[in-house]
Amino acid sequence: STGPFAVYVGMIQVLIPFMVLSIAPVIQRIDPTLEEAAAVIGAGRLVSFLNVTLPLSREGILTGCILVFMMANGSFVTQLLLGGGKMTTMPVLIFQQFSVTQDTAFAGAMGNTLLVLCLACLAIQFALVSRRTRQ
Repeated sequence: STGPFAVYVGMIQVLIPFMVLSIAPVIQRIDPTLEEAAAVIGAGRLVSFLNVTLPLSREGILTGCILVFMMANGSFVTQLLLGGGKMTTMPVLIFQQFSVTQDTAFAGAMGNTLLVLCLACLAIQFALVSRRTRQ
């Protein structure tokens, strides 16, 4: 069956490995003694995760989110085929404007909007990473 649920499952199946591959090296670099120290002062596993692991893995999470966002914007064929035309996302709409309605001006404007959004995400990531390296 096609529809939004199929699109979500398909996109998750394709994009989860990229998120994991972005986060895993960052988590592996975290010193295990930091979590042990949190346990020594009485922090439970959840509190230790929220106050130690999560803040230290923020860079990998941000990188993974941006990578997945960029790839999701480029995978309009997956969205088009699995969605069966019932789900409209910006990449699918751009494709339809170019191929079906031949409205190249509108498709170009939407493409530029998507490009600016992607560049803004990269600029935010660059700013956060450069701020972290300065500290």
